[in-house]
Amino acid sequence: MYLSKDVAHKFSKMVAAAKKDGVNHFLISSGFREFEEQKALYQDMGDDYALPPGHSEHNLGLALDVGSTETSMYHASEGEWIKENAWKHGFILRYPEDKVDVTGIEYEPWHIRYVGLPHSAIMEKKNFVLEEYLDYLKEKKEISIEVKGVKYTVSYYSFSKNLTINIPENSEYEISGNNINGVIVTVYEK
Repeated sequence: MYLSKDVAHKFSKMVAAAKKDGVNHFLISSGFREFEEQKALYQDMGDDYALPPGHSEHNLGLALDVGSTETSMYHASEGEWIKENAWKHGFILRYPEDKVDVTGIEYEPWHIRYVGLPHSAIMEKKNFVLEEYLDYLKEKKEISIEVKGVKYTVSYYSFSKNLTINIPENSEYEISGNNINGVIVTVYEK
């Protein structure tokens, strides 16, 4: 099983926080998948249970399938803890039960994705899944939020050939694409 060091580190910190809450039977059943592995899974399981290669978040290296060593995630305290707390650690429950009509994917209490702070905090506050969050960000163009004493400004820029992004001096930032047609810039001051 493969995970990026950063995502593995963040997941380990999240599991340590869960353990403090008495929830400590997590396991990882899947992480990063090569296109060939995803293709085989899709062919074996069909489109009711897997996405084609290039369409699965596992191909990005940001998704994890997690479980409990005690019971199914549908009933596990680990699943409930993730629903309530994963956002505090930059993870989201990617396919929640009440958002099937938005995601187009059936409820998967085991599938989490790392989006990072402040994105997970905004999504939690607004009750958004990733699709809704990206639409909201495109509409608003800029969102400000304070999380754990850190002030964040998240901006969306439509991609263009001559795109210029100005970052305030003495600020830290992250830039990522939205996998469609834009760039998301997260600026923060510690």
